[in-house]
Amino acid sequence: MLRLLLKLLVYVCGATCCALLVLSGFGPMIITQEPITGYVMLLHVGLAGFFTVCVALFALFSSTRHIFTKPDQLLLRYMLLGNQDSRITASTSAGFWMKICYWLMLIVSLPLMLSIALSMFPLFGPEAQETLRCLHIYSAFLMILMIVCYFCTSLVYQFKRFNS
Repeated sequence: MLRLLLKLLVYVCGATCCALLVLSGFGPMIITQEPITGYVMLLHVGLAGFFTVCVALFALFSSTRHIFTKPDQLLLRYMLLGNQDSRITASTSAGFWMKICYWLMLIVSLPLMLSIALSMFPLFGPEAQETLRCLHIYSAFLMILMIVCYFCTSLVYQFKRFNS
């Protein structure tokens, strides 16, 4: 019961932090075409630490559910080689895409966090600083895309599991 409550807390905190990070990160760029500064930057940086912890806990809690299994390997073989197998079902396909989104989300989170962390050290010149900032922005966009895809595929997977 405690583990379930902790998972729920991580999901809610992670989703809240993600939404606020998107608003504080992309909001000023869209509205004023200027980088974030001042209190918005403080909010963004403060929430980033909580979001990082939530991503790490999400990875720890969910990694065993997202291990690729034999049906996933059969589906991948079918997609790459065209070998049809009767064991491939619609729920297998939805679960496969959910796992792909999960692992891509974790992979994208690394450059998202490392790019901005590396830019805080005086190791790089102005051009590299700008490159790291752009990498952070593009990684954030990909992370948002992966989170939305993961949420949608997990809904489809739960719906198909419930109906079968």
